[in-house]
Amino acid sequence: MGNINWSIALRPTKFSQVYGLDKLKTFAYKAAKKSEWPVGIMLQGTTGTGKTTAAKIIAQMMVCTNLTPEGEPCCECPSCKAIINETWSRDVINLDGARDDSAKIKEQLESFTLTAPMRDKKKVVIIDEVQNCSAACKASLLKMLETKRDNVHFIFTAMTSMAGGAESSAAAVKALMNRCMVFKYPNLTTIDIIKYLYSIVKSQAIEATNEFKTYGLKMIAESSEQSLRKAVMTLQQCVETETYDLEEIKANFGVANIEDFYATLLRLLDGEKSDELFETLLNVNDYDGMIRLSVLAIANAETYRLFGHLNEYNGNGKKKDQVDDELISLFDSVSKSKADAKTMSDWQMNHTIAQIKPLIAHKNYAKVRDLFMEFYKDNSIYSTKASYILGMTKIISACRGESVSTTPQRIVESSPAPAATPQPAAPVGRRIIKND
Repeated sequence: MGNINWSIALRPTKFSQVYGLDKLKTFAYKAAKKSEWPVGIMLQGTTGTGKTTAAKIIAQMMVCTNLTPEGEPCCECPSCKAIINETWSRDVINLDGARDDSAKIKEQLESFTLTAPMRDKKKVVIIDEVQNCSAACKASLLKMLETKRDNVHFIFTAMTSMAGGAESSAAAVKALMNRCMVFKYPNLTTIDIIKYLYSIVKSQAIEATNEFKTYGLKMIAESSEQSLRKAVMTLQQCVETETYDLEEIKANFGVANIEDFYATLLRLLDGEKSDELFETLLNVNDYDGMIRLSVLAIANAETYRLFGHLNEYNGNGKKKDQVDDELISLFDSVSKSKADAKTMSDWQMNHTIAQIKPLIAHKNYAKVRDLFMEFYKDNSIYSTKASYILGMTKIISACRGESVSTTPQRIVESSPAPAATPQPAAPVGRRIIKND
């Protein structure tokens, strides 16, 4: 693959290659089989979740001349190829609200939608990041959506928050959404991302250890912040540098592992004083990542303690397929104990519960849980390494049985105070605020 960006070059070209998004797939397959599409479709979600990829697949389904019986695009006809290769040489165009000038978008759309399709069955307009278009451009889009034009369709992608720039109108944004069929992307689960990464490993015939194909991909997925793009880029780093050892991946690419944190948390509860624990919890550069891991670990533990279930695994990856069978078999081959599971979601849930049970049964769990809750009540105050260490050392002290102040303290960045209410001096430009 050379220096090509995998997150772009290896994009899925049909929905059978996409994990999750079951509601969107169900709708698209039915619409494709009937050739009945709404005038406007909007895909909303956070960055890196594959909104643009899905928009292009839907556009292919609209214009493909040789759809499969299931409704998938053939990916071989000239109409599909023009989208896949991004030549945009037929009757599908792709505009970017975040990059292209809104006035030019408005002008181009007005001329594009006036004429009938010449090469494809339909004219399709894909507009990425539509929330960034100007108010005038959005108003023009509203008019186009309300004016019936045979065989002209719009596919918009947008961030979950539809607030645009200074020119945007909240009323226009709401009106735009009201005239589209809106699909709000669920956050991708760890399992969705693992399965997608595994499909890349298979399709590219990547020679790696089974440990990398299982726990390595799991670690990358857990550190991706639910971004498919970030996960694929990390996988590409590992492959191109031939870094398949888990410890080397952590050290070189800043990848954190939730499994390690569960084990570390148990050692913390035991009051361990080893140098290794110091290196794991305090002598770290990715302290922001450690906070995210602690949040997830405590959230999972509390959810299971209260309900006996984990909501994290009730999402997109519940349907069993061949990839589930292959991955479970691989995980079993590198795990000490065999998993009694039919899907990867079940495997992950069982595995996590096995790690959580010793934590919530520990005599120090409730005390440490409460300290962690105070620790990240306001994540913004732990925006520096020093404040992270101060919060973590307080928790470590409690685990060792040392007295800890019962008055919560927050460390915040100092800001210029009004002249009438000067602030007391604080070391290194910081001040301590005690909450009454």
